[in-house]
Amino acid sequence: MLLVIMYGLVSTSAQAFAGVGTSGIGLGNTQNANDVFSGLGAAVFGSDDTGLFLSRLLILMVLTSALASAETTILPLARTVFSMAVHKAVPARFARVHRRFLTPTWGTVGMGVVSIAVLILLASFSHNVLADSIDAVGLAIAFQYGLTGFACVWYHRKILTRSARDLVFKGVLPGFGGLIMLLLFLYAAFVVYADPGYGMTSVDLPLIGRTGGVTVLGLGALLLGLLLMPLVTRGHAVALKLQRSLLPGRLPPHAAVDAASRYLPADSGSGVGGDWYDLIPLSGTRVGLVVGDVLGHGLRAAATMGRLRTGVRVLARLDLSPDELLSRLDDLVEQTAHERGAGQGPGHLRPKADEALGVTCLYAVYDPVSGKCSLARAGESVLVVVEPHTGA
Repeated sequence: MLLVIMYGLVSTSAQAFAGVGTSGIGLGNTQNANDVFSGLGAAVFGSDDTGLFLSRLLILMVLTSALASAETTILPLARTVFSMAVHKAVPARFARVHRRFLTPTWGTVGMGVVSIAVLILLASFSHNVLADSIDAVGLAIAFQYGLTGFACVWYHRKILTRSARDLVFKGVLPGFGGLIMLLLFLYAAFVVYADPGYGMTSVDLPLIGRTGGVTVLGLGALLLGLLLMPLVTRGHAVALKLQRSLLPGRLPPHAAVDAASRYLPADSGSGVGGDWYDLIPLSGTRVGLVVGDVLGHGLRAAATMGRLRTGVRVLARLDLSPDELLSRLDDLVEQTAHERGAGQGPGHLRPKADEALGVTCLYAVYDPVSGKCSLARAGESVLVVVEPHTGA
């Protein structure tokens, strides 16, 4: 609000001082149309050395303001891309945060470079194309807002009947808003912007005929994103499928224990990590219980999880004590970290196992005959013991 007030005061003051005449410092003078403040500087500050310095300072302030405006355009885009990367809509590297400045480096620098490249590309074709591309952003905004409304209804679909408040605020209003934005999108894309007379450009499309350039650019960008989406999310989909195939769908029944499990990822947007659990029948009536985690997300974490889960099952068959099993598992983690470092080239320094993988594991062996449970843990795995009678 303060910025809007300042803009209003500057605009009103400039118009009141210079007027709208077509000569001299008048704002209607076409010779000053591209640089109003240079013409006003000499009249306000004078033509001596001090006035010349203040005039140049005024221009510097305007340039600084323009740079700040450019930053306010890039930074929100970086935050949007960062959020999309966290939810796996774009490559995960855009969610990397600088260790010192705590800013999304890839999201800020990467999208800034992409924005400049797109600007240069569009301007190289024609300034008219650049102007129409700005109008085409409105189509993307309407499409995004409409899709967000429908996504809200779908996300909360299971709790819409829980209360009238949930139905209204999580179902009716978002759905109605999404419908309005969808209708506006269709009207703008196929009626207003599709008119060849609208905007600065038009394109002769096969089977359709002459179409407004704003519609072509807007719908073309959406179709391009639709084609690229499977490529961007392919790694996430493969990792999710791999993780689900490695985790036991249902724990095998065992006479010694009553086991129950539930996998609920902390980030419902990604749903892919290196967490695993298992129940392993041992010799006699004993049973092994495992809960482990490979820190991180994506295909590498899921693949490492599968390797370690298999390693635990193999080592458990040797009837090792929990601490001995975790010691052997640490050797496997060390070997995996070494292989990963070797795969990154000869100049890559070999990291420590805990730095490379960040593995935590809790392994317990329960013997129902003796009634004893022995366990060992590596990392920060937390064990919770609940009294059977009190539940505390």
